[in-house]
Amino acid sequence: GIEDEVRAVCADIISECVVVGTGRRCPALFVETKPEFVNVDKKELKLQIVHRMSGFNSRRYIEERISHAELIFVVETGTLPRTSTKGNIRRKAVEEAYKEEMDQVYKKL
Repeated sequence: GIEDEVRAVCADIISECVVVGTGRRCPALFVETKPEFVNVDKKELKLQIVHRMSGFNSRRYIEERISHAELIFVVETGTLPRTSTKGNIRRKAVEEAYKEEMDQVYKKL
């Protein structure tokens, strides 16, 4: 899916990612940047991710792709909530933690 594609085409700039957006008209993507990209312009990183995913997106329905840079949220490595046992990112906790920011972006689209 989207996460596998992002990990494959953006392995040099992101350390982890998760797709969220249950009940929304299209998904949002949260990416944790690699430490060396912390000070890079977030808008530039978002555009780079959208550009690298263009081939993947062209083969997907609108509700199955990340086609707007605004739907990408860039955070530092280790920021997203994880499970205590395996360290997997917790989708629901991400949606709850970033609800206000997501609501604002979806209102604009």
